[in-house]
Amino acid sequence: MAFVEKILVVATFVLSLFLNALAARGFLSAQSLGAVSAAHPTYLTPDMMTFLVWVVTYTLEGVLVVMQCSPSEKSEKLLQQRCFLTSLSVRWRLVIAFLLNALWLPLYANLLWGKAMLVIIVYLAFLLLIYVDVNTKTTSSFAEWTIYASGIACNISWVLVAAAANKFTLAGYYGWTDTYGVSGTPQAAVIVIGILAAVAVMVATLHSDFAWSLVTMWAFAGLYRQQTLSDASFPAQAMSRPLALCSAWAAVVVGVATASGMFLIPYNGIFQSKRDSYDELPLVNE
Repeated sequence: MAFVEKILVVATFVLSLFLNALAARGFLSAQSLGAVSAAHPTYLTPDMMTFLVWVVTYTLEGVLVVMQCSPSEKSEKLLQQRCFLTSLSVRWRLVIAFLLNALWLPLYANLLWGKAMLVIIVYLAFLLLIYVDVNTKTTSSFAEWTIYASGIACNISWVLVAAAANKFTLAGYYGWTDTYGVSGTPQAAVIVIGILAAVAVMVATLHSDFAWSLVTMWAFAGLYRQQTLSDASFPAQAMSRPLALCSAWAAVVVGVATASGMFLIPYNGIFQSKRDSYDELPLVNE
């Protein structure tokens, strides 16, 4: 059974990469993902450069996908943990998450905002269910965390931003736009930024998970650039200085929390605390 799971993890990850490449080039609809995003601006959408975060995320997840094919015995037990909610192993949750990512791409590219919103929420839920069992406190070393957990943390952090922007886009479809055609309001965006920053600060300080917090910082930096630098993807007249300042300060706060979390590593039980909870689990036969 474990062998089948390994193959499915690889296959679904490759599928999500393939569809992402097609969507980026406009092969899933009449427009590329970048063109769709630019044509439907929101006050929570960062500038186009910010989307390069996917290069880092997919690279780290690619390492996870490759290494889960032949893990150490301890790492195998990490991957065989059962979800407290679904009873699925980590690998099955990865399979579902990758499939949901692949499903979201054509929905968003074809302007099916409601369906895309529903899928990204379920996608985020499965990423979180993976993170519960694969994080800084369930891995036994920095290397194991980098291989198996860092990509998931990056993914969750970014999908939180993407889900919020998707919600603004959906609301804009139903009329929540300003005179410049931008979905949402700067005030609502500030509230969301505050929530995202609070979550990132908590994860950084309590879990010392700098992968999550650094991606959040990067997203805030992208929002700052979007609100201060002229770009074809956002109307210059709609730029909000208060939103830009909020994004900048949020990035600073999360940055301080990230640095603090690194110093707190010895006190946060990182890379050790939950190891005993699954050390006694028997390995599932291949």
